[in-house]
Amino acid sequence: MNQGSNQGVLTEAKRSDVERWLLARGVPHLVVDYTSEDGIWTRARPFLIVAFVLQIFLSFGDRFTGWAQAGVFTAGLVIVGSAVTALRRWRNIDPFDTKGGVGWEQLAFFVIVPTVVSALSGTDVLATMALVAAANIAFLAVVYVVVGFGLIPLTGWALSSLSTHLFALTRLLARTLPVVLVLTVFMFINAEVWQVALLAHWTAVSVACAALAVIGTVFVAMSADDIVESTQAATLNGSGARSGSADESGSTDDYLLDTPLEGWEASTERLDLDLGARANLRLVVVFSIGVQVVLVAALIGLTYVGFGLLLIPFSLLELWGGTGAEFTVLAEWEALGLDLTLTVEHLAVSALVAMMAGLSVAASAVTDDAYARNFTVRLRHELGQNLVVDRTYRSAVEDGGPPNL
Repeated sequence: MNQGSNQGVLTEAKRSDVERWLLARGVPHLVVDYTSEDGIWTRARPFLIVAFVLQIFLSFGDRFTGWAQAGVFTAGLVIVGSAVTALRRWRNIDPFDTKGGVGWEQLAFFVIVPTVVSALSGTDVLATMALVAAANIAFLAVVYVVVGFGLIPLTGWALSSLSTHLFALTRLLARTLPVVLVLTVFMFINAEVWQVALLAHWTAVSVACAALAVIGTVFVAMSADDIVESTQAATLNGSGARSGSADESGSTDDYLLDTPLEGWEASTERLDLDLGARANLRLVVVFSIGVQVVLVAALIGLTYVGFGLLLIPFSLLELWGGTGAEFTVLAEWEALGLDLTLTVEHLAVSALVAMMAGLSVAASAVTDDAYARNFTVRLRHELGQNLVVDRTYRSAVEDGGPPNL
């Protein structure tokens, strides 16, 4: 009988190890009793306090000078102190307390107090207050998403996966780059594309690139549910547990290797994922595939920058641009007996071609079986680890209670 069946219930230390492991892999919503008060806002509190203090000090502009400025600043401190005192007496809560949970009262304090203070130095009081309040609410929404779904550790995990599986990525690039380059080279040497880059404002080019990135993300997100469901089914019979390949089978316990629960007996009970956990796992899929697509697109973009420098002289660009064409030159130098010229339009065309290539790769990664196997083989194994660790640790947690993050 193994360690899991012997011990039965997780110790506090082991539970903390598991929950921090899940957080580091960008899946905090798999943690038991992960709530806004105990999980998201509590972890974001130090950042919120720093942002609050900076906002108070930066809210005083140059409307007043000298003693008048000092008086306004003092009045702002009085408002903050009065608000803190009122909150302590009303709800017995210190908004700057670094212990305990963070409730709606502290969040309201974060929004309302800077809004009131901003009225002291703004020329248009109502407009200034409305702008500050809206900015703070938007800021809290961004913090909720970033912290709540572990986007920072998730990004770190996705990037670390690239270095961990460098050999697999090299094979992936060897399969994708030649095909994509053949499909995009004719776009790069097309005069009309260079004319678009010449006449369009850089903002329009940026918006076009962003739109292509959004479309590619949608392609990947649409397949995320299928990947999560198929991986969850595979973890119940041990498929891919040994090597990360869906073509090889092993024991479900093998998913626990190299995790805080290594040596335990894996739970085979299928859990119904709530909305938060399902959304969190979708993000894992999008980030993992997205980082690989970005890598491929970046390499293609750099390839075309070099390709254009060597094979498209500035005189040809002027011919393509037509009469009166004015390309924005960034750098000129000589190398290998060639006059090399780098222009803003060169970078714009390379970026557009790279984004188109990235969109093609993203679509192929979720619709073409050969591409999908290359892009998701490691992802499915590591996603399976998350699911097996989660249900095994849930089955061993005797009581709920706040997470030990």
